[in-house]
Amino acid sequence: MRYVCHISGGAGSAVCWLRALDRYGECEAVFANTNSEDPDLYRFLDDLEKYTGRQIVRLNNDGQDIWACFRKHSAFTNGSGCLASWRLKQLALKAFQQEHYPDAENTTILIGMGPDEEDRQIRIAKKVAPYHVDFPLCWEPRLWNCDVQDFLKRRGFTLPSLYDKGYPHNNCGGACIMAGIAQWCGVLKDYPERFAHAEAEEQQMLKIIAERGRVEWTILKDRRGGEHKTYSLKQLREDVEAKRRLPDDNWRTKSCSCMFTWGDD
Repeated sequence: MRYVCHISGGAGSAVCWLRALDRYGECEAVFANTNSEDPDLYRFLDDLEKYTGRQIVRLNNDGQDIWACFRKHSAFTNGSGCLASWRLKQLALKAFQQEHYPDAENTTILIGMGPDEEDRQIRIAKKVAPYHVDFPLCWEPRLWNCDVQDFLKRRGFTLPSLYDKGYPHNNCGGACIMAGIAQWCGVLKDYPERFAHAEAEEQQMLKIIAERGRVEWTILKDRRGGEHKTYSLKQLREDVEAKRRLPDDNWRTKSCSCMFTWGDD
């Protein structure tokens, strides 16, 4: 059996790879780059390579970032999720597997999903079939979010900087189109230059969508008053600046409710 770990740049997938190496000795790690990440994500990948003495395969998608992907297809989603995630991550990883691991029956894909993500595990298992799939965070002792971070800290790792600000995931520099209004308010506060970039790109996308005769679609939706209306990042920023909308930081993940505590291994 051959083992391949999908590395996202987050803490969970990092621990997934480290646990797989501890158990199997050999496991290749593959990272699909959206070219829209926080710079500290790449530092974290470098640290993983130094710690393990192994190189992470980096699929760079010809330098295409999420906004280039959106513009190319004049859409933000593929109908079920983020279009850029699907094309720059899922399809890139699938192509890599088919080229380098054609023997699906003797290949296991390792994913950093935890014990509280059983529904996602079922869906991902169907997507990667006929490849086998396994989730090292669910091996005993099972690891929840704070266990994962503790696992890394006790091995001398500095966590990606987004976690220090309470972002639940280390993807797209916090400026994920699947995040809600509250997190985007956080991006406006924490990374105003990233928000400004996303705002300008969304405005360009709205022009492209209109020129191609498609229904207007914004990253966010305004549900105030019981209606679902388009709500651009530009509108959000103007509302926050005019204090028509007050940011709520309850989305930040400062703690987690773990069911399991374990000691040093």
